[in-house]
Amino acid sequence: MQPVIVLARRRREDPKSTVSHFYRVRELDADREVKKRVLEESGLNDEDLPWVTVVDPFFEY
Repeated sequence: MQPVIVLARRRREDPKSTVSHFYRVRELDADREVKKRVLEESGLNDEDLPWVTVVDPFFEY
């Protein structure tokens, strides 16, 4: 198992979304700034910190 940190930046309601069918979220400048700060403070490389869309990060459905 590998630990994962989820930073929920935005939320979009789509009752029809599934794990295999969902809308990707465009990365904004503000998102890149957060990622830059996390990389600087953690010492990780960009390749070590994937930026992904999580369909249901809170496991509500």
